[in-house]
Amino acid sequence: MMKKTLVSSVIAILLITTLTGCKKRAEYFPNAPEDVTFSEPFVVELPAESSYAEKRKFIDINCDGIEDMLEVRDTKFWSQEYEATVFLGEKNKDGYLHFTSNGMYSFKLPMEKSWASTMTKIDSADVNGDGCGDLVFTEYKAGFSEDTYIAKIALNQGDGKTFKFATEQITETLPLEEVILRFIDSFDTSSQEDLASYFTMDWSDANGDGRDDLHLFWKNNRDLYGSVLLSMDVEHVLSEFAFGDEREFVLNNYLTTRNGGEYTLRRLDTEDFDGDGIGDLILHLNSGTRIDLAPALGQMDGDRLTYTVNKMSSGTGADLDFFSFEKIDTFDVNFDSCADYVHLGVLETKGKKTRSVGVYKLSSCNN
Repeated sequence: MMKKTLVSSVIAILLITTLTGCKKRAEYFPNAPEDVTFSEPFVVELPAESSYAEKRKFIDINCDGIEDMLEVRDTKFWSQEYEATVFLGEKNKDGYLHFTSNGMYSFKLPMEKSWASTMTKIDSADVNGDGCGDLVFTEYKAGFSEDTYIAKIALNQGDGKTFKFATEQITETLPLEEVILRFIDSFDTSSQEDLASYFTMDWSDANGDGRDDLHLFWKNNRDLYGSVLLSMDVEHVLSEFAFGDEREFVLNNYLTTRNGGEYTLRRLDTEDFDGDGIGDLILHLNSGTRIDLAPALGQMDGDRLTYTVNKMSSGTGADLDFFSFEKIDTFDVNFDSCADYVHLGVLETKGKKTRSVGVYKLSSCNN
């Protein structure tokens, strides 16, 4: 797997800035295609019973082919006891996804995050391709000489209420130069950049086999480095899971903003925006009611995973109340099998009661 540390990133930034200056995004991608664009935003209300939970996941949990909303929370202060509340998704009168409290239910998740983990992400994915959403605790443990990736998975048994649990772990020995850089970095107290700004993990189907795969992303200056661990089932048993082959890629200058700045990896998401069954990438940047969306469409060329950077789509976004809750995600809201951009939060309107909403921007889709 590819590794880029903060020390090497800082060196690269100084060298590249000195040699080339700060180019704007359009200068790096002057002939980028415009295969995917996004609509003007519109608002769909969330159920009044929904909370301000930050851990909010979207997956088809009851296996009916429609995305549902899960609020995941730790119900214990001094220990870990996770619970998920499900708001079922349905099609509204306008043909768009909305979530309802009718039939809402909760279930316990007997899964724990390791206190020794460098990063843990609670996520949703269909890791075995059965059409039912699973829940995943993905953990990254960074060491001086090796890195470990752990997936603790609650495998849906077909009803959204019964789960079997599986754990898969991969440990990688680091090359000597990386060990030295990490040792030096351990004495550097000047940087305030946190791990989530330059490393992240996410799940989407990278090879079109119906199973979501684990994506690992690193940021180096404006370049995006990625490794994908392909998911495979074990003898087609729903209670088993394993990682298969690995795919790697580099997208040079992809993390460049419109005006020549740099995206952090907090702004990166993976989903299928063009309906070909293979996960794509998207960067999002909100500034007041303005939104920039920068997709890169994924393709499988034999065993090689590649991405085509598309022209940035800019337009009106949503200016929601930052102090309540905010969640940005991508999933299909108009039932065309293509992911759309979704911004959830609290909308304050003059003369009206504060309400929790989802602001949708539809992808143009290609299917």
